[in-house]
Amino acid sequence: MTHRRIALLSVMVLATARLMACTSPAPTATPLPPAATRVPPTATPIPSTATATLPTATPEPSGSDQPTLSVTYTCNDGFIISSGGKKLLVDALFQEARCGCQSSAEEAAALKAAQPPFDSVDLILISHGHEDHFAPQIVGTYLQNNTKAELIAMESVVSELQQQFAGFDQVQERVRSVQLEDGQSVQMTVQGIDVEIISAPADVPNLGFLIQIGGLTLFHTGDAGNSPEMVALFQSYHLPDKHIDLAFVP
Repeated sequence: MTHRRIALLSVMVLATARLMACTSPAPTATPLPPAATRVPPTATPIPSTATATLPTATPEPSGSDQPTLSVTYTCNDGFIISSGGKKLLVDALFQEARCGCQSSAEEAAALKAAQPPFDSVDLILISHGHEDHFAPQIVGTYLQNNTKAELIAMESVVSELQQQFAGFDQVQERVRSVQLEDGQSVQMTVQGIDVEIISAPADVPNLGFLIQIGGLTLFHTGDAGNSPEMVALFQSYHLPDKHIDLAFVP
């Protein structure tokens, strides 16, 4: 059996130059119908970024260089992750002043236009609807400008996107809504990326993501805390059996 080390990436560690303020029904995963409410998009800035490139924890392939995992920290619990020719965003499309993230007009324009480092993204994951994880205008405009990207988010997040973003009908076919009870999970393959989505409640309903990318298993917990109840819930998912290589925790 291949031995893998679990690496913990703490938001506080990666933000080296910054200080942050910062039984049950079956699970569902379905696109939503067209929006009923239309609100014009507004311009909002984005967080600054800092990138770390990490070697994978998989055995070295013969005859070729070992692949790498690139992790770019944006703000709060936001990351850009790429490996194996796939790229995704987790909780990275928002603007929240309380997190102390600084961004320029150029950075804001790059995000909305899906330009580097936010270009070529295959999948967007949003754990919950707090404004330091999700901004409907930013997410909607990004989906308009990156026509291959797909979104997986909690039902309440998708509902807010539908209500607040005027162009929702243009992107809704690439939006997937998930609603889970405690202890439930659902598996999806989107754009060639395997994702297991679990219920990981914090002070609000919250999703956790087990992501298969570049031969690695990554775990992003959103805002899930370390209360005894949360620990017990995580244990019910048998996380050690998932062979997690890299975990993103608050």
